[in-house]
Parts: sequence; C-alpha cells; structure tokens
Amino acid sequence: MDLTVRVRGALNFDTLDSFLADNNNVLNNNYTKYDSLVFDLEHLTFISPVGFCTLACLIKYCQHNKIANEYKLIPSKHVNSYFERMDFYNAFGVDIGITQCRYDCSNRLMELKEIKGQNPNEDSQIAEHFKHIFQSQIKGDSNILEAVSYSIGEIVDNTIRHSLSPINGFICAQTYRNKRKLEICIADCGIGIPKSLKSSNNIDPSERDCLVYDHEYILYALRKGISSKYGKGHTGEGLFFSSEFIKENYGRMKIISGKGLCLIKNGNDVLQMDIDCWTGTIVALEFQLDNEVNVKNIFDREFPMDSTEDFDWI
Repeated sequence: MDLTVRVRGALNFDTLDSFLADNNNVLNNNYTKYDSLVFDLEHLTFISPVGFCTLACLIKYCQHNKIANEYKLIPSKHVNSYFERMDFYNAFGVDIGITQCRYDCSNRLMELKEIKGQNPNEDSQIAEHFKHIFQSQIKGDSNILEAVSYSIGEIVDNTIRHSLSPINGFICAQTYRNKRKLEICIADCGIGIPKSLKSSNNIDPSERDCLVYDHEYILYALRKGISSKYGKGHTGEGLFFSSEFIKENYGRMKIISGKGLCLIKNGNDVLQMDIDCWTGTIVALEFQLDNEVNVKNIFDREFPMDSTEDFDWI
C-alpha cells in the first residue's frame, strides 16, 4: 500500500493550519506501514520559511518512525530552483542537478538550517545571523534589535536542548521586500509546550486547574519568566520577548503545539483555537519591515531598573 502527500498551491503562514489538518493521518500514524510514501510537490506554487520547516520536519519524522519502506519526493514544477536555493534538498542529501550562482544574501535570509545541537554555540551563532538580518531590514534601535535576536536564539536553544525531539529541528527565514515583511520559522517534533509545562512545576498552583486546552498552555507560556525547565538559563524569555516584539511591530506570530494554536496579530489581538495535533512546536514570526520596533517601554515596564542586572544587552 502506498500513500501520497500532495502539496498544492501555497504552503505558508496562512495555509499552515489546513496543511496540518490535511496530513494529520501522516504525522500521527502509529499503526500503518506503507510500501511507499510519496511527497508530491509538483503543483506547489509558493513556499515560505513556515512551509520549508514544517515540510522538512514532517519528512524527517516519517523517516524516523519508519512508516514506509521507501520515500519519494516529486519536485515542484514552479519553485524547484527556490527549493535548491534555500537548501531544502541538501537536508535530505538529494541532488537534483541544478547549479546556481549564489550571492551573499545573509543580510536578508537564512537558508533552511537543520538544528543539530552538535555545536555548543549553535544558538548564539544563529542569533548573531538574525541580528545581522534585523539590523539590515527592520527599523529600530540596534540594541533593541539585538534583543530580538537573543529571543530567537533562546527559542533555538529550547529546540536543541529541551524539546526532547527524536529528530533535529529546523529554522529558516526570508525577507520579502515587495511585501515589506520578514518571515521566520522554527519547528521541531518534540514533546511540545503543553506536555512540557504539564511535566514541570512552573505553573502557578492557583491557575493549574484553569489550564485545560493545549492553546491555553501555549498562551500561558507567552508570559514573562515562564519556562518548563529547571536550572540557570531557563528563563522563559524567548517566547515572551518575541511575542512582545511582534505586538510592538504590528506583525504576526503563530505558535502551534500539541492540539493548540495561538495567533497574535494587529498589535494585541490574540486568537486561540484547537487544531489537529502537531507532534512538537512550530513558531512562526512575521515582522513588518517599515514598523519601527521600539520596545524600550516594554523593558521599562517589565524589567524595572533594579532587576535588569542580568540583562546587560538591553
């Protein structure tokens, strides 16, 4: 018996939910073993970092769980060269015979990168790359943009060290100058935010019984100082800082974990909903290039002067 995963049209920030719903049987397959699993991208016309990270995680997770005897990838007729440019095929050791002249675009994109955790400085190196992108593309004070980069680095650190993912996570970024936005995605197939919080003691006892649905746990994780891990360095700053930056920038942030989804948009609008299960966590961020990120007021409010001694990067 064969199974084909068909990806048509666009796979991006807006279509991610429907893609996961359509392929929930693949991600959460624990019983069926297929002769062949085919990922048909022939009619895929557009893909963004959200699509790259999610698709890469899905394929790697299926391979790890050995749900098929063989795996096939049918390239897109429309964006095949972009797949090659963003290093998607490299992640799977596939040579499609396309050779492109590459220019240094490090100030506006990050090719699909597998977060392997073999380099102890991997998270800080990724943060430094994003600092370069932010300062090149987004208006705002350089120290503030460095803080944004730090928050991305902490999310990456969580993917490397704490998600308990059986496969490596992925990260990708792309600037869209015509649309005046920057999209970033980080994805893994770990235990996810809800399960991680449930297994920790970092939930206020008075609120523990109020958290029922997975999207409520995600929203709880966006609070300042919330972390599901113990020890020095587990400050819970990544998601909190990132969400505050997105609000200030009037961008968008989507977090999918377990059976929950939280979407931040239009400043302070927050949408919560149940979805089909994603094994792990997907964090998608969309920054507006022309909206200056000036969040000093957030730091002044959330971190009084007598509590900022550990935040010398502010």
